[in-house]
Amino acid sequence: MNKLPDCCKQFKEKTKKYGFTIIIVILFIQLLIPILMIYGNEIIAKVGTEIKLEIRQFDPYDYFRGRYLNIQPVAVEVNKENISKSLNMKLINQAIDNSDYNFNNRIKCFVTFKEGKDGMYKVDKVTDEKPKDTKSYLKANLNFYNNLGNPIIEVDYNIKKFFINEKFASIADQTIRELPNEVKSYIKVKIMDGDFVIENLYIGDKNIYEYLK
Repeated sequence: MNKLPDCCKQFKEKTKKYGFTIIIVILFIQLLIPILMIYGNEIIAKVGTEIKLEIRQFDPYDYFRGRYLNIQPVAVEVNKENISKSLNMKLINQAIDNSDYNFNNRIKCFVTFKEGKDGMYKVDKVTDEKPKDTKSYLKANLNFYNNLGNPIIEVDYNIKKFFINEKFASIADQTIRELPNEVKSYIKVKIMDGDFVIENLYIGDKNIYEYLK
């Protein structure tokens, strides 16, 4: 029977000796990751810039799942004037590489905002590099497609879920579906360094819980 090489024997002995320590370190790392994520969200919630993003009325074929609502900010079409030159070149190259001139979520970008007359926030600038003059920006993706021969560029913020108390989920879902067109539903979001935290979902001037009382 072949004997283990000396290096393997040493590794086996060290594993036996430090096995418990290794397990403790692994468990510590597993606990540390979610703690750091929670801490990061708390920082954004406290010092991030608040913006308001209007959300679409829910698709009648969509549905709430568990304790969150499927949400999506209104699709934001952007003009070339809002896009940096280097990012615009990436769009052109992507379009050339795709024979049907349609692709989604293919180009990562960074978005800064400005407040519109209705209080909702609109796209100000879209770049392929992190803004150097502000921390108030959001990581996003650009979608590009042709609509009857007209090129359309839209920003996808990757904001899909709003977590809600389970007992309110079903009625909230139905309420937002049936809102009249003149009533806006929107989310207040804190943004910082590309990341975001949703503060609450609003209908008119009331948060969803107040509205459903």
